[in-house]
Amino acid sequence: MKKTFAAIAISAILVVPAVLGFFYYQDISAIENSEISISSASISEIALTYAKIKLQMELKNPSARKISDISVKFDIYLTDNYVGSGYFPSITVPAHSSRTREMNITIYYANLTGAVINAIYNGKVVISIKGEMEGRVLYNTIKFVQGFNTSYHIA
Repeated sequence: MKKTFAAIAISAILVVPAVLGFFYYQDISAIENSEISISSASISEIALTYAKIKLQMELKNPSARKISDISVKFDIYLTDNYVGSGYFPSITVPAHSSRTREMNITIYYANLTGAVINAIYNGKVVISIKGEMEGRVLYNTIKFVQGFNTSYHIA
């Protein structure tokens, strides 16, 4: 009886960490394989003191595992000039799918260099997004952070 109990206890001690390790690996792989990109961007308005840019960002999950409660923080650059920051709280992306978020950015010329203003007027702008995704894995017990960098050319 004691040997049977000991065998069951040892099996449980070996199996539980293996199962948790497998789930951890699956969660991390899903996040690492995800991609953030700018799917479209356009200048929606040009005024005397500002310009408005419509930006659509897409979070893709190519893995077979759902990504839950991912938050995304990022900085926005126009032609390598910092113009602001953004944040998407709590995005969930099902397996083999994507989620899109749309935002409008108002850029005031007073904060930019002349070269960037000319690029906006000529419609030749490079928008770059640099930031990080943050989430929790292994049943919300371990925090995970992954950086990303993407850009889009408006011509």
